[in-house]
Amino acid sequence: MRRDALLILVLAAIVAAILAVSGFASVGTDSSTTVDPTATDTPTNTPTDTPFPPTDTPTNTPTNTATATPTDTPTNTPTSTPTSTPTNTPTNTPTSTPTNTPTNTPTPTPIPLPRQSFGWWKTHTQQTAARLPVTLGGFPVTTTSDATAIFNKANCSSSSAQNAFGCLAAQLLAAKLNIKNGSSNCIQSTVNAADALLAAGGYAGPNGSYNLTSSQRSSAITLKTALDRYNNNQGCQ
Repeated sequence: MRRDALLILVLAAIVAAILAVSGFASVGTDSSTTVDPTATDTPTNTPTDTPFPPTDTPTNTPTNTATATPTDTPTNTPTSTPTSTPTNTPTNTPTSTPTNTPTNTPTPTPIPLPRQSFGWWKTHTQQTAARLPVTLGGFPVTTTSDATAIFNKANCSSSSAQNAFGCLAAQLLAAKLNIKNGSSNCIQSTVNAADALLAAGGYAGPNGSYNLTSSQRSSAITLKTALDRYNNNQGCQ
C-alpha cells in the first residue's frame, strides 16, 4: 500500500511538471503578450488526487526492545578451607586384669583303704616292694626277699615263745605296710608296743632263736592278736 501511494505522488509530480512546461511555452509564443521581466513565477498549487478514503500508510514506529544487559553477578568461588583431620591418638584403655580369687577347695578327707592280711602282702610282692623299707624292733626289712622270709616263718597257730615272736613280727610287718598304703594309723600305739617288745627280745629276723620270759611270750600273743584284727579290718585294738 505504501508503494502505491509513492507511485501516485510520483505521477502527480510528473503531471504537474508537464503542465508547467506547457504553460511556459504558450507564453513564449504569444507575441502580444508583454512579458514583465520582473514578474515572478508564482507556483500554482496543483491539488493532488488523494484517494478516498485515504490510504493508511503504516509508519515504522521503533519498539523499545529491552536488551538484556548482562549483570556482573559475583560468583561464589569456594575457598579451600583446610579441614582439620583428626589424628588417631591411641587411648590407653585399661585392661581388666582378673583378680585371682582364691577358691576354697575343700580338702577331701582321705578314706582309709582296706587293710590287707600278711598272707595278701606275701603273695603281692610288687606292692610290698613299693612300701619298703620298714623296721621291726630295729631289724631292717629292705627287700621282698626279707619280707617273704618273715611271712613264711610265721606260725600263728602255736603259742610257743619262738612261734609267738615269729607271728608277732609277721603281723607287725603287715600292719606297717597297710599304714604306708594309706590305711588308718589307729593301731599306732599297738605298733609302738610291738616294736619295743621285739627290740627287748633281741629280734634278729626270721632265722633267729628266741628265749622269752613268760611275760614276754604273753605280751607277744596279745599284741599279735590285736595286729591280726587290724590287718583283717576287724578293729584297731
